[in-house]
Amino acid sequence: MNVAHSFNHPTPKIWLKFLLVVLPLTVIWALANPMFASPDEPAHMVRAQGIIHGDSKEPYVTDGIPSNEVACMAFKTDITADCMNLAWGTQGEVQGSPTDTYPPLFHAVAGIPSLVFDGLKGAYIMRLWMAFVCSSMIALAATLLWFRRQHIWSIGGLIAALTPMVVFTSATVNPSGITSALASLIWAGGLNITKPTETTNLRLSRWTFIASVILFPLLRRDALAWEIVVLAILATTISLKRLIELKRDRLMLGALVALMANMVFVWFTWSGTATDSFVSNSASHGGGSWASGLGSLYTKILEMTGWFGWLDSPMTSESWVLLLCLLLLVTSLAITGGQRDLARTVAITLVALLSAPVLIGTVRYPYVQGRYLLPLWIGCMLVAGQALAESDLPKLFLQRIFKIFIGLMAIIQFFAFAQNLRRYAVGRTGSWKFFQHSNWHPPMMTNLVALLLMAVALSISLLSVRSICQTEVLRNTQ
Repeated sequence: MNVAHSFNHPTPKIWLKFLLVVLPLTVIWALANPMFASPDEPAHMVRAQGIIHGDSKEPYVTDGIPSNEVACMAFKTDITADCMNLAWGTQGEVQGSPTDTYPPLFHAVAGIPSLVFDGLKGAYIMRLWMAFVCSSMIALAATLLWFRRQHIWSIGGLIAALTPMVVFTSATVNPSGITSALASLIWAGGLNITKPTETTNLRLSRWTFIASVILFPLLRRDALAWEIVVLAILATTISLKRLIELKRDRLMLGALVALMANMVFVWFTWSGTATDSFVSNSASHGGGSWASGLGSLYTKILEMTGWFGWLDSPMTSESWVLLLCLLLLVTSLAITGGQRDLARTVAITLVALLSAPVLIGTVRYPYVQGRYLLPLWIGCMLVAGQALAESDLPKLFLQRIFKIFIGLMAIIQFFAFAQNLRRYAVGRTGSWKFFQHSNWHPPMMTNLVALLLMAVALSISLLSVRSICQTEVLRNTQ
């Protein structure tokens, strides 16, 4: 392969193509999912409006968000979304929020649209803004890994990481979306630093990694713990030779000092207090049992992949089984047939992913929700894609598996979206003819139009995948 060819397609152009893989899906989810139909979304909107207007602590001055309306349907699987009265209150209404102890970064980012827009329109624009922010980060991570290894499974790793739950959280005002998106940059930038290739965009990777590890702990109270786990796993990918090279890199040494200082600051400001509360309240939450941790593992996997709303809108069992089989296939191929060092990293990440809810459950249960595990999940799949991209498995075999995988993942994305729409239109077990007769439709469209738009969004994503696959680099390597 002529390495120079890989830069015939500038980074912004490749980033835009990857953005078109992710963004259409998150946009449709943001518009068609009922307002507030995401965990704690009203509370996060309240604080986002307060933070962006200079209120660091509650009570917050808001535009009159009807925060309590979601109570009529949350956790009530047969109550449709038309039960909510989404009439906004008065501008300047003061409200509290249980998210008051969160670090401020997510809310500061999410609240930017509220500087210009208010009311229900402003809430949907806030969602669309978060969809763009999260999709942009994920697209950048995919771009970094694409220049590291121009192979179909660099794309396959991205598609595997984009479970319906990742798409859903990225399209709501909830920190889980931006947490997984920023984690993808830590994984991509970190892997490019620890195991660069001849085509790696090392400069962009370094600055992306440094910015990501500094900002990540400021998203959630538990983000510091997840970052430590991710960095520990990435450290296992460094060879002795590469470690010596990094020790001579003044920029990376300076970044390490800044990272440590930032971690100390976050610990004493937010994470330490949250950890004390987590441990001290464990008795009242039924923790301290290995049985509770192990018993919840399967549920946490389901929550991580496709359990929407307030944990009251799961995918159908058929979609779930198919999704889990596909993800198990990719993971198994990466571990057994992928490049040896990266296969080991996938295995380590998978063990950490499965161990985390069990270990946390022995101290406090229930606490972990599947979406908390997304920073590990998204890295596991991105690295799995790189392991397959560097594997010695037959190219024809990898191509065929890739085509089947991409096609079935598109079908799963569609039916996950359709089931979520069905739950709010006619109830979780209501008729599949909800696009004809239902109690609720998304604003600005009918359920039928929403389904058609999702089909269009998936078509755009697949066309963008095809466009990336048809680059000169890929044709010359297969």
